[in-house]
Amino acid sequence: MPVGPRVVFTRFATSRSPKLVPWERHSSRLTGVDAGALSRVGPRDDTGAVIWHLVSGNNRMLARSAQIFGSIPEAVLGAESAIAAVVHLVVALVDEDGGGERGWYAKLAEVPILTCARWYRSERDRRNSIDSAITSLESATLRPGSSLMSPARTGSA
Repeated sequence: MPVGPRVVFTRFATSRSPKLVPWERHSSRLTGVDAGALSRVGPRDDTGAVIWHLVSGNNRMLARSAQIFGSIPEAVLGAESAIAAVVHLVVALVDEDGGGERGWYAKLAEVPILTCARWYRSERDRRNSIDSAITSLESATLRPGSSLMSPARTGSA
């Protein structure tokens, strides 16, 4: 049976994990909103953090959640909400000043929901990324479980 687009989850042992920093930086750079403002994890809550990714059938990352969640159930609800609202998402284009990099994010009622997986050098690549992500989100399934980014696996929290 062929595997189609799906949502996968990554759980961090702590909301202060250094492994979460590049994700937060990417999200903030695209949306112009501090990732902490989009976080559903309280500042003193150290029970972990969860993010979700939209991946293609061959495991290529197509997009990332724009929010940090405090638990798997919250992240699942966030991903399900994004899938259900896909026709209402508004895509915002982002051009990095002077860098020639192009990105995008999708928002619902002015709240960032989804970001591109990476930056693009051409307008054509950015447009293809948007088309792939939105089309894939429409038919995505959720993959149960998560992978844990833990100190034991990565050498840091």
